[in-house]
Amino acid sequence: MNIHIRPRFVRCGCGEKYTRVALATKFYREVAFKLDKSEFNYSDKPNTFYLCMKCDNSIPSHYYLEFYWGGKQRQLYSDERGRPIDSLARAKFLREDILYEIQNGTFNIKNYMKVKDIKTSILLDQFLNEKLKQIAPSFISNYTGIIKAAKSFFGGKNIRDIRKEDLINYQNHLFQTKKDASPATVKNYVVLFRVFLNWCKDRELIQLVPPSPMIECPKPTIKWFNQEDQLKVYNAIREPDKPIVLFSMLHGTRPGETRALKVKDVNLDNKSINLHATFSHRIYRPRRKGRGSPSVTIPIHPECWNYIYDRVKTSLPDAWLFPNPLSGKEYPVHRWFETWKLALEGLKIEGITPYQITRHSFASQLSAAGISPLVIKNLMGHTNINTTMKYTGADLGAMRTAIEKLSVSKDSTKVLEFRRKN
Repeated sequence: MNIHIRPRFVRCGCGEKYTRVALATKFYREVAFKLDKSEFNYSDKPNTFYLCMKCDNSIPSHYYLEFYWGGKQRQLYSDERGRPIDSLARAKFLREDILYEIQNGTFNIKNYMKVKDIKTSILLDQFLNEKLKQIAPSFISNYTGIIKAAKSFFGGKNIRDIRKEDLINYQNHLFQTKKDASPATVKNYVVLFRVFLNWCKDRELIQLVPPSPMIECPKPTIKWFNQEDQLKVYNAIREPDKPIVLFSMLHGTRPGETRALKVKDVNLDNKSINLHATFSHRIYRPRRKGRGSPSVTIPIHPECWNYIYDRVKTSLPDAWLFPNPLSGKEYPVHRWFETWKLALEGLKIEGITPYQITRHSFASQLSAAGISPLVIKNLMGHTNINTTMKYTGADLGAMRTAIEKLSVSKDSTKVLEFRRKN
């Protein structure tokens, strides 16, 4: 396969535009024949060549590759990173690279085609506009802030020029500018930028995604309540709000999913309830939290049965299962937090969230009771059991019972004698 190197007389090094000149005089013929005929033609018209009239420079400022591929004549003006072919040496190197890729079957013409708007800041805006249509409304503010930080650091840098060193510098920049941020927060910034780079790769704007720097994050401490402490909090909850709190404690459902439950989601025949929607702040979303999270059916706890049965029998199918006690509409997020705040302040409990008292405690209590992690995973609606394992922290009481079964005392030690077989 022949790949021809052609000259592009764009601008001379002095800034002057090249002029196409006819080979009409002996002077111009002498200048023209100094060029290397073996590599390119002088001009697109016979008996002409390009010359800078200001400094008599006749050396091309740029080059392009010309060849046939896929039944069409192709012209490449930049390399795979979008850099213009501004020297004959770069043109020769690029030609050899393409020939090598063709020989090994890895050549993709799209990786070399000229791409418009490959500035990182422009692509980040496009990425954000696309993701805002997919993510939950509660994540929009956080998502926007992370993209803004990336735009501020990378600016108009060519997306094809980003390397691992740039990601390391970005990480160090975040630690310096966001001094109150935890390593986990900085990791989230870097991980989201890597998601953006994968988004660029899917659109064939870049070939490879540089590896991310390692960020050591301390393992989070999972806080949870035992049943006795849960009961104290439950008794301090306002009476109209007890049904939704009780359901959250005994089923481990997320607050948004609990608030989104409707009467039609209940199956009285098999005493189960289907989780398939959630609230993101004030917006109802007909799907559960998490990418690709399927709907999940869970059994109804006996202590919640009477309330749910009466609610289903006396309400329309589209009515909320746990309505706002004041208006009958959806249970508002501000009332949810207000309910817990009043109860915890009354008991003088600090440093724990409603999510930890309900969902975390649900998983940890079941784990301490010896329930299989797979069963807990299904009850919590996790798609990955590793997520479940993070919430099933070891119970100190269970560990104490386990180690007390071991002993090295003389009375409890049994010596077994083994006889060699003849």
